Amino acid sequence: MLLSQTVFAQHQDILEKPNIWKGPERNPKNQNSPLNAFKNGTIHGHFRYFYSHTDNNGPLSTFFANAFGGGFKYESAPYKNFQYGLGGFYIFNLHSSPMDRVDSLSNKGSRYELELFDITDPHNRHEMDRLEEFYVKYNFGNQSSVKVGRQLINTPFINLQDGRMRPTAIQGIWSEINESESFSVDAGIFNAISPRSTISVYKIGESIGLFPQGFDENGHPNHYHDHVNAQFVALAGLLYHPKKFLQISNWHMLIENVMYSTFVQVDAFTPTRFGNLFGAFQGIYQQAVGKGGSSDPQYRYIPINHTAATFGLRAGLDLDKFQFSLNYNRITDQGRFIMPREWGREPFFTFIPRERNEGAGDVHAYALKITYEPSESWIIAFHSGYFNLPDIDNVRLNKYKMPSYYHINLDVYHEFKGVLEGLDMHLLITSKINAQEKPLTPDLEINRVNIMLYNAVINYHF
Repeated sequence: MLLSQTVFAQHQDILEKPNIWKGPERNPKNQNSPLNAFKNGTIHGHFRYFYSHTDNNGPLSTFFANAFGGGFKYESAPYKNFQYGLGGFYIFNLHSSPMDRVDSLSNKGSRYELELFDITDPHNRHEMDRLEEFYVKYNFGNQSSVKVGRQLINTPFINLQDGRMRPTAIQGIWSEINESESFSVDAGIFNAISPRSTISVYKIGESIGLFPQGFDENGHPNHYHDHVNAQFVALAGLLYHPKKFLQISNWHMLIENVMYSTFVQVDAFTPTRFGNLFGAFQGIYQQAVGKGGSSDPQYRYIPINHTAATFGLRAGLDLDKFQFSLNYNRITDQGRFIMPREWGREPFFTFIPRERNEGAGDVHAYALKITYEPSESWIIAFHSGYFNLPDIDNVRLNKYKMPSYYHINLDVYHEFKGVLEGLDMHLLITSKINAQEKPLTPDLEINRVNIMLYNAVINYHF
């Protein structure tokens, strides 16, 4: 049994290793020459089609998009324990609502559909390609490695957030040490990031603020994009298995001159005659570092002396074909939980795809998650939650003026076998309903609450 809640199709769990390409795992032996290492490398291919449709409330605009793309990844066989990797992807806008169209009532454009392409250039329909991986890897010990260059990682603070066409990629040094059965260590330092929904690689400071920036604690629109002074990110994590049924993970992230965050999660399960009972606890603490990103207060990503804390609980039962869990997360009123949305999705137990609680404080979140696996090729998941956020006018604790809401997801995944092996299909239906009594202006409602969202995804891996 996995200690984390099952996440599938296009949403990898944050404690899993990246598996975007889904090719067969191979461990080729060291070759006797660089030429043979290149000749005996492996190639993975991936084609992806994504349909997204957002049905907003009443007179607010409806948006849709058809995206198609494909890519390849090559990794050489090792020579003297060194390997070389290269991977890229292209995306086409087949037929969509005009991505630069703005709704007349809210003055807002598409949210989910634009994120399939390049959020920095809504006019771009054809030239969307990205070099995602370009690295040199050195293998040592039994299963350890260090990788230098552009690559994919999956951690609580920087992760794939792979619910669109392509994931987030990083550039830097990343090491994975797996020399013990009871613990492993991951650590690295990065100087650039290519967020999902973009096609460029950005310096650390430049990458913060590409997504909507919200409001500062005084209620003024944020303008920190292109003004955050941060040269690097340092990230380290420890995964420890002191006992067979117990797992502890601890992560630390430092964004130079901006903020520091630490994460701890404890997972445990025990077999019973009914199935495996499992439970987990999670805690996150963060604080501002240096100038919070800028010496000019109007351009700071995070206020000086800012702190925030969250904790979460999970309890569930894992049966033969069913998994149930009750999840709770609390962001205290100490301050907003802040995390660059460009870098990954939040690691909360209550996370349900297509919305986040980042940017808010004083939050109580509750989620019921049910997964049914009738066979090896089918997975059906139902997620429902209630997210109690501060009043939309309480900007000190509500960066994006997001109202409290109910969130319901139905997720269906099918993986084909036989002659269609490599093909999978995924359907996601999402509903988000406003739970705040105060009337919402169109700009605070569109693409956020009182909406239906439909996603259909087809992947072919080879």
